[in-house]
Amino acid sequence: MAGDVYISEDEGKNWDIVDGIPREEAVMLIEHPFDNCIAFVLTRSTRHYKTADRGRTWRSFDVPTAPALSFSGAILAFHAEPAKSGYILYRGLKCERHRWWEPIKCHEETFFTKDGFAGESKLLLRDTSDCIFAHSSKDFSYTGHSDLIFCQAFEGGTQEPHSTENSRLFSSSDFFNEDIHVVDFGLSGRLSRGVMAMGVVSKFLVVALHNLSEGSIGELVLYVTVDSKNWTKAHFPRASNVTLHERSYTILESTTHSLAIDVQFHTSRNIGTLFVSNSNGTYFVEALRDTHRSDAGYVDFEDLVNIDGVGFANYIPNAREVDAGTANLKLKTVMTYDDGSSWSPIKPPTRDMHERPYGCDTNDITKCSLHLHSVSDPHNIGRVFSSTAPGFVLGVGSVSEYLFPYEQSDTYFSRDGGATWKQVGHGTHKYEFGDQGNIMVIVNDEDYDNHIRYSIDSGVSWQKFDIGVKLRAMLLTTIPDSTSQKFVLLGLVGRGQGEGDKRYVIVHLDFAGMRTRQCEGDDLEKWYAPGTNGKEYIMAHRVRIYYHKNVGH
Repeated sequence: MAGDVYISEDEGKNWDIVDGIPREEAVMLIEHPFDNCIAFVLTRSTRHYKTADRGRTWRSFDVPTAPALSFSGAILAFHAEPAKSGYILYRGLKCERHRWWEPIKCHEETFFTKDGFAGESKLLLRDTSDCIFAHSSKDFSYTGHSDLIFCQAFEGGTQEPHSTENSRLFSSSDFFNEDIHVVDFGLSGRLSRGVMAMGVVSKFLVVALHNLSEGSIGELVLYVTVDSKNWTKAHFPRASNVTLHERSYTILESTTHSLAIDVQFHTSRNIGTLFVSNSNGTYFVEALRDTHRSDAGYVDFEDLVNIDGVGFANYIPNAREVDAGTANLKLKTVMTYDDGSSWSPIKPPTRDMHERPYGCDTNDITKCSLHLHSVSDPHNIGRVFSSTAPGFVLGVGSVSEYLFPYEQSDTYFSRDGGATWKQVGHGTHKYEFGDQGNIMVIVNDEDYDNHIRYSIDSGVSWQKFDIGVKLRAMLLTTIPDSTSQKFVLLGLVGRGQGEGDKRYVIVHLDFAGMRTRQCEGDDLEKWYAPGTNGKEYIMAHRVRIYYHKNVGH
């Protein structure tokens, strides 16, 4: 099935190969982020495919160049305004040889469409690295032209070799027809050159460029704007000695209150420091030292969905020894209730799911707390911990002084945003939420197994269900907003158990028949986000009040 696209119109129960797309040609499926009826299938050629009716029908469209698949960054960039869902930018790769004895040279070209590729796409700009609409996030607001586009591109034309000094940031409000500007960030001359990356994060547009001033050591500087007009250099605390280098920092998922950036300081690529900004993203304070980063730059940090200010992070308590190469890396998990201003260990359950005590004193939270595997050690699709149901959190980890390896961990659940926890599974599991948290499913992902476990009472009790096939779980998922009562489990069966050499199976789980009625007023309870102590205001902000199904009804 490599290169084929399948569709299910009954939430994963039945699957059919789509009509209108040739077999074995698809390399990428891209959903429109602002219109859930539209999706695109890209191939390696200049002909691609689009659906505008949730995959029922597909039509082909042609573009001048093949997609820039071998380069980092998104191939398609979208406009966030509902009325302009057809405004799309396409990154293509053009390769040519100017003289027969010269090697083939490739460069990127960006094209645009205003009608979702219904007509001919037009050239936006040559020799680009990345282009985005300023209005590519619903949170990024500004008073300028709604069609404003920013492009990271090279000066000098495609004949000239690319260098740091000829990489600039350009802007245009008429698709680079007549209105073309070079963004200078308030700098003079060559200092505004050396643009390395850009992106919209929440309400912030961030650009990284090489410091080309005299005496610099090739470090990066960040410039931030919240209105697309006024750019300000990001300032880090002097005491932290921050020096940004290419691939040494990660801009994290951020709230509209602040921008979060993790910076690698140490020799080890796995050790960073988390910084959080003020409201306009320009002044940063140190939030957490010695954060854990993967080799690829993924940081063990995640905010909880729909709960302001609450998040998890993993840090390395023996970072100095790890950096010196004299010790193996250890991890601890901490939580914040105030957007990273303060952190504390996670209070563990006092006993495991079999009412047995843990191997450490749970009253001493400094040496015995709950630690969780996070982003750098992915084991679940999508968000690592939380669901769209406020306060419901599942995770794999250990009650110990330091985080145990994944294969030695267990599965834990909290229904109050991490304030209290209970063990709900022995060993590691994949997990998923449905029906806004009223249904939770976990499945063993350590060994081959023929059953799943589920809860329909907010995690108070868990039932075992035989799925009729013994498999090794690879993926457990449902629709993205977790409102469905149906799940899809993808697994691998043992050798000789499948048809021929086919070992992958899909199991459809349907819990719709187990719900007898919709929730009513008596099923709900008032619940305050953790860390607020029942107060209506905290840090001058009104505290959200969330409601859960009352498990006593």
